[in-house]
Amino acid sequence: MTSTRARNATLAVVAVVVLLIGVGLIWDYQRTTAPAEATAERVAPPSLDRLARITVPENPTLLIMGDSYTEGYNAANQRENGWAYLAARALNYPRWSVDGVGGTGFTWGGGTAGDTDIFNRYDQRILRSAENGLQPNILVLQGGQNDYRAESEDLTAAVLSTMQTARDVWPGVQIVLMTPSAPQPLGNTLKPTADAIKSAALATDTPIIDPLAYGWFTDANSPQYANFDGSHLNTEGHLFLAERFLEQYAKRGGPNPPPPLPAPAV
Repeated sequence: MTSTRARNATLAVVAVVVLLIGVGLIWDYQRTTAPAEATAERVAPPSLDRLARITVPENPTLLIMGDSYTEGYNAANQRENGWAYLAARALNYPRWSVDGVGGTGFTWGGGTAGDTDIFNRYDQRILRSAENGLQPNILVLQGGQNDYRAESEDLTAAVLSTMQTARDVWPGVQIVLMTPSAPQPLGNTLKPTADAIKSAALATDTPIIDPLAYGWFTDANSPQYANFDGSHLNTEGHLFLAERFLEQYAKRGGPNPPPPLPAPAV
């Protein structure tokens, strides 16, 4: 009888211990996982529709700066058919200019040694433009394709530094960032680059236009708009890019509805 009571008491103690351990594990799991879930909720990126808006100043003076896309590479006539020239003429601001240099970016100065040959890196061109008397109050910085070599953190830091350079020489300038806009399949490989640029935009409440996020160039339409090299646009692609840019520029605070594009040069 005594042994039976002892055995029953032992089993009861074991059961209580197991129950307490189980409760403790559940509590510990909830304690350790709940903050992680809350953190993930806090850092979720905002919708593109809720990003910063563009403020067009009185007497707007526009500068579009970028790489070979902004240069108008492979358009039938760069200054007539390049996307940046098409968009600038359509906006019809009192003063505008386009500064496109192929192979350049926020971290890359062009050529095969762009990490050390920084002459045409964006921040250096901003400084030269200011020295030459250019005074834009709207600056569109297009690019990122040539920054694929940079680590994401380094690219974000370079974009932040470039924007600060622009604000130092042109106080009050409205900056608009435009991330890579390559046709597919190249476009998908540039998403980390676009995300690094977007991080700089979000950190400074800077308007951004993100062609990859909007899905402008798809597997279906890229053959129609891509140059034979697969990494640049043809004349029709430049026209398409200008149209999409003007739509988003209007949505972010520019003239709405977006202005019609001028008739293409023949």
